[in-house]
Amino acid sequence: MARLKNLGVTTTGVNPPPTCLLCEMEIPYVHDSGIAGCPTWDRTPESDQLLKCQWRGYWRSRLKHVMVPSIQIEEACFGDMPRLWSCFCRAIIKESDTKYHLTGINMLQERSSEPYHLPKDPTIARIGGRKNARYDNATFIEFYAAKMKRQPSQYKGQRLGFIIHAHCWILFGRALGAMPTEIKLAKFIQSSRNHWRKENLHGLTDHNINWVKPNQALSEREHSCDIYQNPLVIPALQEVITRANTGHSIFPCFSKLPIDITVLISEWVCPADYTLDDVANMRNMLFTFQWNLPDWFWRRRLQEDLFFELDILRKSSSPVNWQGLRLDLMSLVSDRTWYTTRGLANRERILRNVAAIGRGAGMS
Repeated sequence: MARLKNLGVTTTGVNPPPTCLLCEMEIPYVHDSGIAGCPTWDRTPESDQLLKCQWRGYWRSRLKHVMVPSIQIEEACFGDMPRLWSCFCRAIIKESDTKYHLTGINMLQERSSEPYHLPKDPTIARIGGRKNARYDNATFIEFYAAKMKRQPSQYKGQRLGFIIHAHCWILFGRALGAMPTEIKLAKFIQSSRNHWRKENLHGLTDHNINWVKPNQALSEREHSCDIYQNPLVIPALQEVITRANTGHSIFPCFSKLPIDITVLISEWVCPADYTLDDVANMRNMLFTFQWNLPDWFWRRRLQEDLFFELDILRKSSSPVNWQGLRLDLMSLVSDRTWYTTRGLANRERILRNVAAIGRGAGMS
């Protein structure tokens, strides 16, 4: 049983479940069936094998802790275990009322009384290591999970950390057009606390995760979408973005038609409240007529704020097939089964919190 330093009192049952400040999800553990496929209280061989394959250049059997650059975790697609991202998190450590610092990345171990450990260096991520390896104070920082409301008296004088998914942290910066190093941590924490005191940070879970395989869609859900799907790295969306970079020029076959006529026809083919079939019909028509529709036509049909990737494309010097890209994005959005189970709906859910917290921090 752990004892808090300098107080001589136990913390049993006090350390709250780690909950992400941005997505409101209770950080899952690797032993959950839908995360890594093997319900055991130790790290699963399946997840270890996946991580070893992706980072074989770093993995050594004798290493106490296997460390990789944090950016590699943030940009990773975890293949047959797409929900594994949700186990990786950072923390913003409180040193005083005005001073905070960001940690590196680790997968937290389940513990209701023991402190958590994360790398001190924010550019480092721990992805594995020897079982029961000790965390040294030179490389790792020890802390207890902070609550949004008043901390329990047992925490007085202890180091506290506000936990955030590694991927949600990057999503926050990209959605608001800020580099992670540009985010003022004190303002971020103050805004987060104000937001969650009003909204109540619940610690979302979905017990249906225990009845599916890691790469199986969550057909029955407790929430509007699969909250365990990666909101940052969405493979199908990345494929669409890559395909758009093969831009091409458009030579209208019916260039003499007034723009209001082409728009009128296009609105009839693909109304603002469109279906997947409408998008397919629109694609066929534009392929045949090669019309170049105005941007406002597409913005009425596509919530472009959902796709921070578009800002990256706009800043690039490469040609972009914007109409083809928007049609592809509309296809993804209108496929409701895919949308709710493959990360994009989860991104939309999280971005509502991002916008509110960003406003409070003076970032939007």
